[in-house]
Amino acid sequence: MNRTTWPLKGTRPPTAGIGWSPRTVLATLPADLRQWVNEATLVGWILEIVCDALEGYSPAPAFVADGPPVPMMLTALTYCYATGRYASEDIEAATAADRTIHYLCMHQFVTASAIRRFRRAHRALIHSCLTSLHRKAWRHRFGGPPSGCQSSAESSRLADSDDDRFAYRLAAAAEEKIQQAILADTIALDD
Repeated sequence: MNRTTWPLKGTRPPTAGIGWSPRTVLATLPADLRQWVNEATLVGWILEIVCDALEGYSPAPAFVADGPPVPMMLTALTYCYATGRYASEDIEAATAADRTIHYLCMHQFVTASAIRRFRRAHRALIHSCLTSLHRKAWRHRFGGPPSGCQSSAESSRLADSDDDRFAYRLAAAAEEKIQQAILADTIALDD
């Protein structure tokens, strides 16, 4: 599956109120965000997002027990999941073969088992970073969150409702990427 479609074409948001604009209903969040933004910009965003996420994370994790540094792993996994690379074995191989991932891993080789351990220990951080990245990519592509008709007297209340649905959909897309990574690893381990 190379594209995650949300909201589904022809469907309406689950809550009552004004609908989303047509450009949003037809929009898709690509499995690889490089379809929307160049790689250098994407890496810059991820570095910024990870820095912000770890600044507010208490206690600020420096290392997983006997593992690679948290900032490095969080940056690399956020990039991999944002670009459609989910399987830990594929990420492990990419630490040596892919120039960008090699850079994000600080020129270290990272094993698939270390990736799986990190994902289990820091799933909430990965989710938060992916959600923030999706929001940034969406704003870059479309200029802001989806909104309905802004001419009514209820526009500010309804805009808040649209923002809540927008945030929910971005979080759901982040969760779907993490689930795809878990599924890819489960299938690989079943062989």
